[in-house]
Amino acid sequence: MRPVSLTARAPSPYRRAGVARSDEGAAPPIAMSEPRLRKGQQLTGPLFHEPMRVETVHANGPSSWTVGLVGLHSERFRQVTLSAADLEALTIRDPRLSFAGDARLLRLGLQAYALGIAYEFDPYFGLSISRVDPLPHQLEAVYDYLLKLPRVRFLLADDAGAGKTIMAGLLIRELELRGLAERILIVCPANLAFQWQQELKEKFDAKFLVLKGATSASSSASISGWRTVVSSPRSIWPSAPTSCRGCGRYGGIW
Repeated sequence: MRPVSLTARAPSPYRRAGVARSDEGAAPPIAMSEPRLRKGQQLTGPLFHEPMRVETVHANGPSSWTVGLVGLHSERFRQVTLSAADLEALTIRDPRLSFAGDARLLRLGLQAYALGIAYEFDPYFGLSISRVDPLPHQLEAVYDYLLKLPRVRFLLADDAGAGKTIMAGLLIRELELRGLAERILIVCPANLAFQWQQELKEKFDAKFLVLKGATSASSSASISGWRTVVSSPRSIWPSAPTSCRGCGRYGGIW
């Protein structure tokens, strides 16, 4: 039979003296409530007339805090005392950044922002995204004269075949990239309306609607969703002259 050694354990001196140890039979410590507010958070709710940004937080007790706030709209500083009940009535937004977003949407947003300000770094940005090979006189007219005016009001009176359509297309593209043109109306002779539409689509990928007299006379609902329209003078001005000279006289881009 295998021998077994037994060792007697000495009694605790605390037990001999009749004193309980601090970790024996004692109640667990009461955890103090941590402040729910941190610097940088935004508060909205019925207590404030504008969204507030938290700047400083000082605890006055387990359920009361003195908070320094700055209005997001007025940028005015104010110091208030908030209780736990007040915090329940507020909406607390934490503006801390996280990496849980969609990377593809972030990339699209960055590209859209870069395209929106590209003209500030590339004065010929509209040309670089168009399918045209302009001549020097076309670049000079658009970039040295038209776009440098605070208000673009110009008359292009070159000869036939000099590239007025390309100059007009470059001007339209640059104004759209700069956010200076919301709606575009091209008024030209009726026999050239489809030619304008085709060239602007091929060279600048711009979709224009050809507005005919029957369309404009019936209802304007068919063009409500279009920002770019090609029309003849008679479509928008029934009393316009019918001769070619008159059509050229009253033509233009608006």
